[in-house]
Amino acid sequence: NKYHTRNGAYPQSQGWEAAIANTLQKAPEDGWGAKFEYFQMEDGASFQLISNGEDGQPETPDDIFIGPDGEAIGPE
Repeated sequence: NKYHTRNGAYPQSQGWEAAIANTLQKAPEDGWGAKFEYFQMEDGASFQLISNGEDGQPETPDDIFIGPDGEAIGPE
């Protein structure tokens, strides 16, 4: 949320890694060493990070979704 505090909004989906470069040293990675996918929500006031999970494939049951509150939704 440092980015949001400094800029008054979350970065757009396109080019988000460059946008956060001054806030983080590198883009965050999931537990399997893959970069999270980032999506700004339609309202522009929120975002979602997505990990493709252990299998590394999108839209499979092991995917993990994380919102701006840090709460993760994913496999149990």
